[in-house]
Parts: sequence; structure tokens; C-alpha cells
Amino acid sequence: MSEENNVVDETVNHQENSNVEGERMLIKPIPRTSQGLLAQRMNQKTFNLHDQVEQIVTDLIPKDEFFNLIDAVYPEQSIEGSLLADDHEAARMVREYGKANGFPVVAHQKIQTLMRSIKVVLRRYKLGRGQRLIDSK
Repeated sequence: MSEENNVVDETVNHQENSNVEGERMLIKPIPRTSQGLLAQRMNQKTFNLHDQVEQIVTDLIPKDEFFNLIDAVYPEQSIEGSLLADDHEAARMVREYGKANGFPVVAHQKIQTLMRSIKVVLRRYKLGRGQRLIDSK
């Protein structure tokens, strides 16, 4: 084995380990900072559908038009006349945002798929329509 194969890269703080044949192997360390950990995450283009929709919802929620569409719990509170119509419009906004801002998984989804994904995302935060109903008793 040449000497250069035994060199441990000090700049990334690898650990050495031996496998069963006695060859030296490098072990990638776990980052000690949040920033370091986030740098190791898969890039955004490999996030699944719900992850990308979550990012988009996070970006759109400050916008009144989007917020009002997902805020209604009862049909009479809806903007477009029904909760289904509001969900449809919110999903359309998510898809358009995805197309304009480089979210490839979202950009080519059907509206119905995005409607369900928005509901999944909101439930991650316990903010689904059914989850936000508070018993007044």
C-alpha cells in the first residue's frame, strides 16, 4: 500500500478505521453544527413532492390571496364559494409558484395531487382544517 493511500485529510476531520482485510478506510464525520448538517442534505431538486410543497407553502403563506384560500374551515368562510374551490385555487397558485421558482417536482403535478399535498403539509404543522377546530366546551 502506498503512503499516499494512508493519508487522512485533516481539513475534513475524517476518522480512520480498518475493515476486515486490514485496509484503512476513511469515515465521514457527522457535522457538529446545524449549518454543517444542512450543507449535507440532499439538494432541493431531490426533495419529495411534500417537501417541495412545504417550502412553497412557507413562501406563499404571507400572501393574503393564498392565506385566505387555505384559512377557511367552514364552507361559508370560503373565498371561491366552497372549500374544494379554494383548495383548487391554492393548488394552482402552488403549481405556478413551482414553475416560476425552480421546483421541478411541483411544476408538473396535477391540481388534485397538489391539493392533497397541501393538506399533508398543513397537517405536519397540525393546521389541517379538522385539526384547527377547537372544542368550545
